[in-house]
Parts: sequence; structure tokens; C-alpha cells
Amino acid sequence: MADEKEPFYEVLAEKLEAARLRVVQDGRLEDLRLISEYLDILKRSGIPSEAARKIAEGQEDLPNLLAMVFGMGVADDATVTLQDLANRRDPPQTSKFDNMTLAANDLGDPPTDEEKAEQDLIDHGQ
Repeated sequence: MADEKEPFYEVLAEKLEAARLRVVQDGRLEDLRLISEYLDILKRSGIPSEAARKIAEGQEDLPNLLAMVFGMGVADDATVTLQDLANRRDPPQTSKFDNMTLAANDLGDPPTDEEKAEQDLIDHGQ
């Protein structure tokens, strides 16, 4: 039986937390480098907004910790990334009909009533 895979952002959040705990214990520059990399990946990724906010909430004390151990410049970068994660919003979902309408508009022809009815049947499974 194969191991169940976790979403990458959950794995990354666990690694970020482990590096944060090592900073508390040791204050090693290697852990600072890892934290910076993890934060950069999280900032650049398109993770779901709920997960992004959860990570930001779980790491809200990270900038203060980094400022105490390594200085404010490092803390500022962490603050910006955590604010970005906390304010993430998922893009609005579009239906197949919306996509069909956009495609038809790109061609200059709006969907016909028959096309709309057919798409409605597809969307609603009737």
C-alpha cells in the first residue's frame, strides 16, 4: 500500500515550523536560509487561500523571532510574505458556460439559445 501524499504546502509548512524551532534552539544561519527559501516558495505558489491563511496564522511570531536572532532586515521579508499569505483570496470559479461564452465572444459570435441549453444540460447533468 502506497503512502498517502500530502499537499506540498502542508509539507512545506511542517518544514518551516521545524526550521523555526531550530532557530529558537541554535540560531544557525543555515536555518535562516531554509526559512527564507520556504517563505519564497510559499509566496510564489498558488496555494489555496485557506491554507495560506492557516500557515500565516501559525507563523505570526516568526518575524519577531527572526528580528531577535538575525536582525530586522530578515524580519521585514518574513513580515511581507506572511501578510501576503494572510491576505490571499482564491480566484473566482468560472462555469463551463462562462468559458463557452468567453470562447464565443473571442470569436465574435454569442452562444445561441440552443448552445446555451446544451451547455446547461452538460453543467447540470440532466
